[in-house]
Amino acid sequence: MKLAFVWPYRKSEPKKNRIGLIPKTTKPDWDNLAKTLQDVLTRLRFWEDDAQVYSASVDKWWGEEPQITITVQEGSEQ
Repeated sequence: MKLAFVWPYRKSEPKKNRIGLIPKTTKPDWDNLAKTLQDVLTRLRFWEDDAQVYSASVDKWWGEEPQITITVQEGSEQ
């Protein structure tokens, strides 16, 4: 699973810096974002249990358009 969270640029960010994505190194913590989203996807019955997720990456950015991107790739069970 790959998660990407984008927050709108801060008002304090100079307009000359508002090009592309800027890493967000402030709260909320990436692990809290991932856990919350996995819990929501479980409640929506996207999967049986979020314990099925065995690999994930989470990115946090400042950007022009606020958004959450979720990419899930089905793996093989061994």
